[in-house]
Amino acid sequence: MPENVTFIKGHIFLVGENSSGTHAPIVFTGSLTFAGNAASISSNHFAVTGIMLMGVSGTDVLTFSGTNPQRLFIRDVWITANGSCHGITMVNTNSSSVLHTNDCKFSHNGSGHYHCINITKGTANIDTSESSGATVGIIGILNGSCNITGSDIQSAGSYAIDIYDNGVLSIANSKITTTAANSIGISITSATAIAVVGNVSFSVPASATTGRAISGVASNLGYGLYYGPMYFLPDGVGGITNSKIDTVLRRTVISTTITLV
Repeated sequence: MPENVTFIKGHIFLVGENSSGTHAPIVFTGSLTFAGNAASISSNHFAVTGIMLMGVSGTDVLTFSGTNPQRLFIRDVWITANGSCHGITMVNTNSSSVLHTNDCKFSHNGSGHYHCINITKGTANIDTSESSGATVGIIGILNGSCNITGSDIQSAGSYAIDIYDNGVLSIANSKITTTAANSIGISITSATAIAVVGNVSFSVPASATTGRAISGVASNLGYGLYYGPMYFLPDGVGGITNSKIDTVLRRTVISTTITLV
């Protein structure tokens, strides 16, 4: 039977028994909610390790909620969402709250405008993690921020990463892959969204129409895209994958100049 568990008291660590250090030695079916009830962030620390979290249809698998500051550390966890829902949804309203993932895998068996990770508040740090097969967006950012390093973000949907109003993406030393025709690697949909991209490889199907490595709209913040080295991989038929960036998107090279005072 699926279980729905809410954690409100901090210093709870959910660990898969006999974890071997590989993905998902233990399967939990249902949903987990983390909403620390203490005013101090030091009392609202949680961790999940060595488990596969399998969602039920229409229910977010993991919810990071509440109003108090908190930390959630996820390591060696496989999160699979099903149906019309998100895998991880971040709605905690405290600006000090942060979610950390390391060595994780994100997947989704549903369709529609949903995400494996949906950030509407707070900050998510994603390190050495991966996704595959999902026909939804992998990461959506609205009024929050997401920092990605050393990860492999793959989507079979229309985009891999979507950034909405007041969303901020920082991605480095990672790869973004999409497989659908006319798909987009990073979609900057709002004039108040920002993407910082450096040392990122793209594998996005070449397209003469709407497909883009990075799509965007005009920014009212000055620049919508700050970028360093980007690489576009071979497409297997003698060319390279989509290297297009929308001309309407204001962009500037990441500065490497420092000032010593």
